[in-house]
Amino acid sequence: GGGVLTPGTRLKTRQDCLDSAMMCGQMAWHPLRDVDVRPRPTREVASWHPSKRHLARVVLAAALAALAALDCRKEAPARPSLDLSYLPSNALLVAYADTVRLKESSLYRDWEAKAPTGKSHLAEAKVFLGRLGIAPDKDLDGVAVAYLASPGSGEWVALLRGRFDLDRIKKGLEDPSARMSEESYGHWSVYNLVLVPDLGDLSVALVDSSAVALGRSDALRKVLDARDRPKTSLASNALMKQLMPALEPQAQIWVLLDGQALWRSLGNRQGGLPGGAEPQGLGSLSSIVSASLSASLSADVSLRLELSGDSPKHAKNLSDALNGILGFARLGRGAKDPEVGRLLDAIQVDGAGERIILRADLPGDLAMQLGTKLEASR
Repeated sequence: GGGVLTPGTRLKTRQDCLDSAMMCGQMAWHPLRDVDVRPRPTREVASWHPSKRHLARVVLAAALAALAALDCRKEAPARPSLDLSYLPSNALLVAYADTVRLKESSLYRDWEAKAPTGKSHLAEAKVFLGRLGIAPDKDLDGVAVAYLASPGSGEWVALLRGRFDLDRIKKGLEDPSARMSEESYGHWSVYNLVLVPDLGDLSVALVDSSAVALGRSDALRKVLDARDRPKTSLASNALMKQLMPALEPQAQIWVLLDGQALWRSLGNRQGGLPGGAEPQGLGSLSSIVSASLSASLSADVSLRLELSGDSPKHAKNLSDALNGILGFARLGRGAKDPEVGRLLDAIQVDGAGERIILRADLPGDLAMQLGTKLEASR
């Protein structure tokens, strides 16, 4: 098309990549324009052999096209994803939802279309984000929720990942009508909001253009400390890093749990566990070292939960207890409620050694029915 591709050319869109790759191929092939490449009868094609010079130019064309594609991947802005360096080291549970890929699933689109427009969690979340100056369908790429261990009751923090216009958000937060106070912390600001229904006191911190943190101000300071001193972040946790590769790559929702940290946190609370003992029938819950959950949505739902025990014996005891509980539940609640019965029938428990694996493949209609029940129960 008369364009010139130079080393400094920036490729921003997928079409730019295709156009540039085509241009590279044309540039490398151009010296062959005097070669007659029109279709020939089969007998002539069989006798035609390209020269080494022709082959070299073909290879050059392919190489230039590949380089254009690689350059496109390099220049295209990557979407933020689950990044443990944004969370403090005392986070013992992390859940992440890739909202972009989640909205690509037909099941999610059906659920969103049928969700009530009034008091549903989805509608309330969109309204709240809109008041912060964040457009969920445009700015948001993912949401991480983490539970931070503390001597008290623990703290929750949410981390919104995306590509945010910080100036626009800051302007809205600093508007007098927002009725909030600004508190400086390092080179950041923590905005303390008024009381939010069902959430209590809530604060906001603009971590950077790809991350906005929400939670109580104490929890947000820990998030900012982790960004200021990366060695103190959750990315330095060997167990969490070990769990990351085991997550299903096609999943849109992931959950990571440090089981040992959970039980230490519960034991450090005043009075320890309720009743001073673990729930009967579940074996030794405190033997769970870690857990990871992957949830994949398409037209249906696929769930995979992997538990890691501290010994094969404890893992087998827990596996047997889970199978027993599922059996009793099928005879009880499952016999009375058809949807719950289908859910229980879909759960399979197996494993070997120190691992326990629970799988469940739920048809889309069942997932919709269970979601409707859950929403109605709030």
